[in-house]
Amino acid sequence: MTQTLTFYGNSFDLDGNNGVRCLSITASGITVTINDLRVTDCSSSTDGAGIYVSDATLIMSNSSLTNNELLDRVSGGALAVVDSGSARLSDCTISNNGAASQGNYGGAAYFGSGSTGVFSRLLCICSLNVPYTALIYVIVQFLLVPIIKVYNS
Repeated sequence: MTQTLTFYGNSFDLDGNNGVRCLSITASGITVTINDLRVTDCSSSTDGAGIYVSDATLIMSNSSLTNNELLDRVSGGALAVVDSGSARLSDCTISNNGAASQGNYGGAAYFGSGSTGVFSRLLCICSLNVPYTALIYVIVQFLLVPIIKVYNS
């Protein structure tokens, strides 16, 4: 069964108040389309502080993921896409997302085995707290591959 949910944010802030994950998309076969939304100040001790996608599809445009933080040794500060999930981001900004401890993968985004991601006109700005944390991590046949690696001084 395929279902679609479309959300027009009208520049609305989805604010986690530094205490919760902002959005979890886990219904198998569902497609969630988001336009003009700011996902900000979310935190989680599990993958995907800002948005977590599993077995579903996220289409996001003209939006931002900012100031989201992982609280434990998990992955995807702004966005985590796992299992057979997919994410397509266009004209989006991912900024100032990070990890609270070393060992986290993807301060901005993490794509687990079996997931897919497509980015177009994506602005990634990194202010990470942890040295050697990659902005975007992708698992390729169970190997972690850093797409963009940032070394903080």
